[in-house]
Amino acid sequence: DRTKQADLKAAAALNAEQQKRVKLTESFSGSIAKISSKLDSLTARREAVVTENINLKAVLKSYLEEFDADQKAQQVEEAKEGVEGTQVDAQEKGEKTEKEPAAIEGDDTSNVGKASAATAESDGATATEVTEASTEPAAETTETATPVVDPTVAAADEQAAQAERAAEAANLEAMEAAEDVTRLTQLRATEHELRLKSAKYSELFDGFQSKLSGCNTGFQAKQSSIEALSKEMVALEKENAVIGKRVADCVMSTKVMMKMHSNTQSEMEKQAKIVERYSALIDLLQKEID
Repeated sequence: DRTKQADLKAAAALNAEQQKRVKLTESFSGSIAKISSKLDSLTARREAVVTENINLKAVLKSYLEEFDADQKAQQVEEAKEGVEGTQVDAQEKGEKTEKEPAAIEGDDTSNVGKASAATAESDGATATEVTEASTEPAAETTETATPVVDPTVAAADEQAAQAERAAEAANLEAMEAAEDVTRLTQLRATEHELRLKSAKYSELFDGFQSKLSGCNTGFQAKQSSIEALSKEMVALEKENAVIGKRVADCVMSTKVMMKMHSNTQSEMEKQAKIVERYSALIDLLQKEID
C-alpha cells in the first residue's frame, strides 16, 4: 500500500510538473507572439515614417533648388540690366560726342553764310555805283542763289531733337524700371511662398522626427522587456531542468522501491510456504503424539 501511494504521489507530481511546464510554455509563447506582432507593427510604422521623411526631404530639397535657381536667375537678370545700362550710357555719351561736331559744323555753315551775305552786299554796292537799273536784278539773283541759315533756328531744332531723344530714353528707362519692379515683386512673393513652404515642411519634419524618436524609445523598451523575458525563460528552463532531474530521480527511486516491494512480496510468499510446511509438520507431529 505504501508503495502504491508513493507511486501515485510520484505520478501526480510528475503530471503536475508537466502541466505546469505546458502552461508556462503556452504563456511565454503567447507573450512572445504578442511582442513579436507589436514589434512588427512598430517596425512597419517606423519604415512608413522613414519613407515619408525621405519624401519630405526630397520635396524640401526641390523647393530649395528652385529657390536657388530663382536667385541665380535674378542675379543674372540684374547683371544683364547693369550691362545694358552701361551700354545705354555709352551710347548716350557717343551721341553727345557726335552731336558736338554737328553743332560745330552748323556754326561753320552759318559763318560761311554770313560771309557769302557780306560778299553779296559788297557786290551789290559796286553794282549800284555803276547803274541803279542793274543793281536790283543782281541783288535778287544773289538772294535767290544763297539762302541765309539762321543759327538760332538750327540750335532750337537741335535742342528739340535732343529733348525728344532724352524723353524717349527716359520713357524706356521708366518702362524697364517698372518691369524690374514687377519682376522683383514676383520674385519676392515666390521667395516668401517658398520660405513658408520650407518652414511648414520643416515643422512637419520635426514632428515626424519626434514621433520617430518616440517609436524608437518604445522599441527600445520592448526590446528591454523581451530581453528580461528571455532571461526569465532561461532561468525557468534551468529550474525546469532541475525539477525534471528530481522527477527522474523520484521515478528511479520509485522503480527501486517497486522492485524491492516485489522482492519483499516474493520473499514473503517463500516464508509463507515455509510456514505452511512447518505448520503441516507440526500438525503431523501432534497427530503422532496423540
